[in-house]
Amino acid sequence: MPCRLLEMLIQVVFDSMHERLRTHAESVASFGGGAREKAMIESRFNELLAHAKILLRKKWLFGVLDDFVTKQLPHNVTWGLSLLYAMEHKVDRSLTSTQGELAQALRFLASVVSQSFLAFGDILELHRKFIELSGGVHWIFELEELLDAAQSDENAGTSSKSNEESEDVISFSEVDIITPTHNLLARKLTCEIVSGKSLLLTGLMKANRLKLEEEKKAQAERDKMLQMQVLHSSFQLLV
Repeated sequence: MPCRLLEMLIQVVFDSMHERLRTHAESVASFGGGAREKAMIESRFNELLAHAKILLRKKWLFGVLDDFVTKQLPHNVTWGLSLLYAMEHKVDRSLTSTQGELAQALRFLASVVSQSFLAFGDILELHRKFIELSGGVHWIFELEELLDAAQSDENAGTSSKSNEESEDVISFSEVDIITPTHNLLARKLTCEIVSGKSLLLTGLMKANRLKLEEEKKAQAERDKMLQMQVLHSSFQLLV
């Protein structure tokens, strides 16, 4: 298993255990499981720490090897090949033309060796960058999944909250309330009764009904007397 993937798995296990302890801290404390949870989390943390140390050591060794291969080794190989080429060159080195040809050949050899090792170093660098980018892309995908899960939980919580609110509210909208004796108690009643509140609808009491009937009769008599007075005044004007 790759080191990066193993590190991610250990990190996920440690985070899940830590989150579980934070969520159920009161239950763990109530049932006396603190020592057991502490031992489990410390073991996971020590495992994560040991793996991080191994990963850092491997990164350091790879950096040393990469620096030596791409920067130091080309010069050493160039020097060795140049020495072998000069030793095998069986001509008169006192001639200027011979020295020029030898210098040109050595420069060409040095450039070929240097470019070959630089290309090899670039290949190693590209592979390392590809691994880093793939790890970053994987973390981005995990972050998107976490965001989607959080948004879905938030939407579910909002919908459940609205459902709870709608269930805890009794609404009346322009309703007519009729008693069992077919008397109209309320007309076009519009109201909302929230949880914890109550609404009492009652009709008129007997004494109030008698008083209301007496007031209606008195008002009718007053209207009748007023009509009689108007008629009497009109008759006098005509006479």
